[in-house]
Amino acid sequence: EQNKTVVAISPDSGRTWIYKKLNLAGFQGMASPVDPDVQLLPDGTFRLYLTSDALDGQGPRTYYAEGKDGINFVKKGVAFAQPGRDVLDPSTLLIGSAWHIFAGGSTSTPGANWSGTSSDGTSFTFRGERIFKKDDVPQAMANGLAVRDGYRFYTFSHGPNAEINSFFTTDGLTWTVEPGKRLSLDTTTGLERSFVKDPAVVRLKDGGYLM
Repeated sequence: EQNKTVVAISPDSGRTWIYKKLNLAGFQGMASPVDPDVQLLPDGTFRLYLTSDALDGQGPRTYYAEGKDGINFVKKGVAFAQPGRDVLDPSTLLIGSAWHIFAGGSTSTPGANWSGTSSDGTSFTFRGERIFKKDDVPQAMANGLAVRDGYRFYTFSHGPNAEINSFFTTDGLTWTVEPGKRLSLDTTTGLERSFVKDPAVVRLKDGGYLM
């Protein structure tokens, strides 16, 4: 089925994958929940942030759902919204004691990201539109994780020849663009044709990273 959210599970650090359809309870009668962003909570709960629309005229927004096995989730509520404006593709990260969210959508400034913070990650307060630029090109915030001495968010640029870049912070307030590119378009294999975008990065048991 098109536009359905699935999960890929790897038993061998990303060499092989098994795909499963997610069971997302509570979204009946709504737009299909998409754009998943998952966080593993200290008690072992998987929290999933998703884009959906209640079809009430207020536009798509970020919902959150929780589950224990990474496959079956129950909708808990709205995590982030801008009434009457599109809020799309959420990305979250716990920085210190504060949760941060970035999202795309119908911002008033082209290339900006919606931003918000929360004390518990279930209800975010809007903190404004933020623009992140690399070489004067606006970047979409896509995926963040804790690294040595701080936190990194991976980003991508819109348009042709989009590439993956990254920004670093120690507090979630001040972000510094990191030099170089994390991933560039490579058309030689035939797998990439127009752009690379929407990165997700995890740390492996051996200390390496998988994008």
